[in-house]
Amino acid sequence: MDVTEYNWVSKATDNIDKYLHRGGDGKGNEPQLLGGTDLANTIGIALGLPLSDPTTWSEYELQQAESANLCFFKGTAREAIDNIIETIKDCCNGDETNFITVIPIELHFNNKLYELPIFKVQRYRNSTIYYVDNIGRYYSSFRDWNNNNKLPPCKIIYPKGLELVSNGNHTAVTPPYDTPVARVENKVVEGVDIAAGVIGIGSAVGLMILSGPFAPVLAIAGGASAIWGTTRAVSELVDRGDHGQTIDPFKDETARMLWLGVAANIAGFGAMGVSMRVSAVAARGIQLSNALKVFTNVVNGVSLTLNSVAIINNTVYLVQHIKEMSAGEILLNLALLAFWTKGTFTFKRASVIIKEAHNQAFARITQELTPSTRAEFAEVRSRVQNDENLLHLFHTAHRSNISTSEFSHLMIDGMHYYDNVARLNPEQMEAFLSLRNYLQDDLRLLSGLQRFSQASHLDRESTLELVLTLWQRYTSSPSRGDTQLINSSIVLGNAPPIKITEMPQLSSSLIRFVGEHLSKVDTSSMDQWSIRELLSFQDHGLFTVCPVTAISKTGHSTIALNGKLQISLRKLQSIPIDSRETMFKMIGELKPEHTITSSKLPTDVVKLCVRQYRLRFEVHRKESLEWARGSVTQENLINILNENLLPHEKDRLYTFKTEVNMMKADVYMNDMMKFVSEMNPKNVSEMVAYSEFAMTYVDETSANIEASIRNGTTKLPHNAKKTVWLRQQAKEKTFHNTTELKQKLNDFMKIVDENDMVGVQVVPKGLPDEKLVEEIRALKIKFGGRASAAYHIYKHSTEPLTAYVDQANSTIRSPSSSYAVSIGQEGDSRIISFTDANGSGIVLEKDGRVLLASFRASHRK
Repeated sequence: MDVTEYNWVSKATDNIDKYLHRGGDGKGNEPQLLGGTDLANTIGIALGLPLSDPTTWSEYELQQAESANLCFFKGTAREAIDNIIETIKDCCNGDETNFITVIPIELHFNNKLYELPIFKVQRYRNSTIYYVDNIGRYYSSFRDWNNNNKLPPCKIIYPKGLELVSNGNHTAVTPPYDTPVARVENKVVEGVDIAAGVIGIGSAVGLMILSGPFAPVLAIAGGASAIWGTTRAVSELVDRGDHGQTIDPFKDETARMLWLGVAANIAGFGAMGVSMRVSAVAARGIQLSNALKVFTNVVNGVSLTLNSVAIINNTVYLVQHIKEMSAGEILLNLALLAFWTKGTFTFKRASVIIKEAHNQAFARITQELTPSTRAEFAEVRSRVQNDENLLHLFHTAHRSNISTSEFSHLMIDGMHYYDNVARLNPEQMEAFLSLRNYLQDDLRLLSGLQRFSQASHLDRESTLELVLTLWQRYTSSPSRGDTQLINSSIVLGNAPPIKITEMPQLSSSLIRFVGEHLSKVDTSSMDQWSIRELLSFQDHGLFTVCPVTAISKTGHSTIALNGKLQISLRKLQSIPIDSRETMFKMIGELKPEHTITSSKLPTDVVKLCVRQYRLRFEVHRKESLEWARGSVTQENLINILNENLLPHEKDRLYTFKTEVNMMKADVYMNDMMKFVSEMNPKNVSEMVAYSEFAMTYVDETSANIEASIRNGTTKLPHNAKKTVWLRQQAKEKTFHNTTELKQKLNDFMKIVDENDMVGVQVVPKGLPDEKLVEEIRALKIKFGGRASAAYHIYKHSTEPLTAYVDQANSTIRSPSSSYAVSIGQEGDSRIISFTDANGSGIVLEKDGRVLLASFRASHRK
């Protein structure tokens, strides 16, 4: 895990906290009685060793795994585990089963965080405690381990006294310590020791885990001082014997190397004398995919405390994603879950998992039914004979705000209705099929029949006959749409209720909009829409002079105008009426040929929509994404620039494209993107921020070269165009070797970290503008990301640089500062600009999350 000098302790504490709650809240320190395969698997997971591939198991091994009798580790990994098990047995007089507690040790070296386990071992709960480390050494006490462990020279923290105990908020941990080797200042082979201690270069397991930044360290090991190994060899042999490790040179390779070191003096065995048998970079920071999280919940009953709807939804999600999971992923998830819950290490086939999940979901459903109806529901399940489809129906019902119990009864009623259908005469059967085909939704049909029965106090058979008679009578001109009459209001599908008194005011185009678009919106989004609000837009030309062609799934009540522009009704409301009506007319008149490219947009449209109100048409977003994708060849950047970018991300690319054109940065675009790729940005915002930092650096370099021309230290070549030559020279100086550019970026990143410039603040959602500004002024507003912060303090630097965020907040909080609030195009964000005599700052608020977007000082303090 990558960390900084400033946050590694908090990250390490978070890792240790996971162990505090291993097996349940606050139960991490309770010893677990382990032996056999459970002990082997617990050690393997704690060490972070690679699991074997379930697809290579024999049928016998698979049966053993399903009955919790198989070790999931093979080969060198199993040898390393057995080495630790033998030491545990030696400490416990040969007992096969003993009490084990896993304690984490966090190591910090070279801006990376590693984790190693130490196993606290007892024969029984009140017996002598031994500590067995990751290489199979035992220690008779905490003090013995603290003074004699073989951890490499680095900083460590661990639970105080190797006990997992809470201090109220977190696990009680030590302050950062030097390891024993570091305490005696054995600095000669620091690089070798970290490789040997954390990666285990003396073992095949270490080589199997080794990758990336450790490769150079491994190369150093071969050239380490032979004197180091020689001078330590004798003391190492004595120490091994004192802590349960063999010193027989004919049985143990490491011991043999130590003996050879004693005999050969400086014969070249060097650092082999400090090689540990095995260690692990344990994957405590694993982020499980959503599918695996759902899998964990459903298979292991973690969600049983949730309501039955959650169980059904999780099960449906699991069924949808189980096919995406390999046998190895299933094994990994089960093994991790067993480790963290102190459960049993078993393996299940996908078919078994799905069956158990189905049974669990239906068990929760029947709990909500009366005993008399449970048998009837079991009959429904038996008749359907497709658990997956049946649970999908429950899932659909939940999305329609129908409770699990209500839908269960609906299914039971449906079963009985269909029994009645079987007794219909041919004419009635034809009418029933006609009604069913018209509705194309059995859920609606059954729920309608049920409601009709209850309202009319009729039995099922009478209800069915009456409904079919009505259908046959009016089948020539049935009323269209899923329409209901509720409390003097018309409800079309999921659309907001329309009062009868408002009906005459609705134009046919607005009714079509409500029926075709709003009725399909999820009910959770209905609070964004208002018929009264839509009436006001109708009065000003929307729905008539400018057709609404779609509703966006992003933003706040966002619509597509004529298929050319996506914009929120909130944004439209913020535009003056005259401009808005002109805008409707302009966009409504746009033809397909006007939006083939952005250059084809009419001049008056660009002037009003793009320049004055900073709106981005779909053609702008499409072109910006295509331009960005055409500007990169690096896989990690191509992955960022996928087709599913959100509108505001595409708008960020549009602004970036404009900046590149304005700064003539296209001449070094390829070189700049190589640099950005090396920074490994995680999203569009970071990618652009790194680019803008590089562009600013090129401009600064160009200015320095121009200054050197003025003072005579540099001469402009004859007949060279100054601006072109300067840009070319700055490009070469910046990107021929990016070391200086990266150092500059790191320097600014350090300033950002040391001065607490990054962090999102939270305010209540949906505040009025004045209240929002009041809340913002009471907080310290920071940037949302390190890359963005580094770019802004570089581009718009203050004096000193460290005061940038403080000066920005001084302007934001100043009673004399003015402010203006504008709404983003998608309607789900607000941009607040603050200005006073000291400068101007911009703050962004979205869904209650507030961050600093920019600040420009009027003068440097």
